[in-house]
Amino acid sequence: MLSTFWAAPKPKIRIDAYQGVFHIRPPNEFEGVGTDDDPHRGPDETFWGRIFLSLPSPNHIRSLTITLSATYVLDMPGRKRESGGLYQRSCNVDVPLERMSQGEHSFTWSLDIPRSSAPYEQSQYGAIRHELVAVAEFSASDRITERALHQVVINPISIGETSVLNERIEDFNDEIGPYSVALTSPHLTVGGPLHFALALACCPPGGITIHSISGVVLQSYKLNSLKDGAVAAPSADERIIFHLDHATHVQDNTRDNPNSLLPIVRVDQPPTEEVANSICLALLPSGNSLKISHIARLPTYDRLQASTPESTQSPFHISHTFRMDLHFSVPGQHPPRRRVLHIKRPLRLLDCACMPASLVLPSYDDAVTKTAAERGHESLKRVTRSTGEFFFECTSLLSMNTLMDSAYFSPLLTAHEECSKPALSASDVMAANKYIAP
Repeated sequence: MLSTFWAAPKPKIRIDAYQGVFHIRPPNEFEGVGTDDDPHRGPDETFWGRIFLSLPSPNHIRSLTITLSATYVLDMPGRKRESGGLYQRSCNVDVPLERMSQGEHSFTWSLDIPRSSAPYEQSQYGAIRHELVAVAEFSASDRITERALHQVVINPISIGETSVLNERIEDFNDEIGPYSVALTSPHLTVGGPLHFALALACCPPGGITIHSISGVVLQSYKLNSLKDGAVAAPSADERIIFHLDHATHVQDNTRDNPNSLLPIVRVDQPPTEEVANSICLALLPSGNSLKISHIARLPTYDRLQASTPESTQSPFHISHTFRMDLHFSVPGQHPPRRRVLHIKRPLRLLDCACMPASLVLPSYDDAVTKTAAERGHESLKRVTRSTGEFFFECTSLLSMNTLMDSAYFSPLLTAHEECSKPALSASDVMAANKYIAP
């Protein structure tokens, strides 16, 4: 005799956060916030969402709670792995006292998160994870739970603003003469574009040979144990942004209106056959000037993390420095010896989830001709970054052409094309004074 067992359907619970990514804006020294016990803590950030509860039959809910928990794992060199909790915030959701009817019900929730809280982190030295947990209790022995990992990032800029980089370095070197370096970006994020421009105004007597130019981001870590207060500062990681040498495919100097992301290398005098056949980036005779322009892309989230503000309380503090390496030699020296000019400047990198609105919002045509569901699906497929655990919008997943076509980054192309104009004359005192930046 066959017995048929039928299992009654069970209640289901689902978490829906209004913000796809929690953006925490850390306190700064100008706000005058904090307490004696916690001077770094400023006003909390509030995040909202809903809990959907599906009841297959009428039922009474005793309690409904949602909790955001932050945990960390720290792999400090030379020490055992450390793990623990960073913080936990809970919200008791108001539920009806009477028995609830069959069907789906939704409840709103809000959580206050300290602005000094640590963001998501993933590196060779450990990780930080944030988890939302919703629990609906029907009786002492009957409860359902839903867990969802969520993304929390630091966004130190105000709503509607961008992280503008407009760095200019002007100096003089005895062997290469006056020079200027410009670093520009309307919105500097992990995985975003960066415009680099170098100008040598007037080559000293004897000339110089430029062998290569490299742009490197130094990523430095300061690791803090939350168990015993130990601190470690491992060697900085070097992330190469670009390397220009004799093998680099550059734009033709004869082009009047370049419309390409290829690097531009422009010298006063057209290259002779000797120069064209030489294994170098550029050969500058005495009195000549040089302009180099390149739009590079910063490494994506799998190789580069965002910078950590000082006010953030985290076992991981990350800082960044840009370094230019100019390899050159002076002809006529015996024996010939290559020299390197290093230039460093600190950078503040935002997480790639801190995207300008124009990269996320649909175009006018799409907004008119497509439904919200179609626009949402295409946007998600276009810019979603997956860690295997959760999804969120990310600059790193956008193509370079998409970034440069946006209103935020198109000025970089204008600055890049400016370098294709006739090179500076030897009478210019400083190349930077003639350089037009966006």
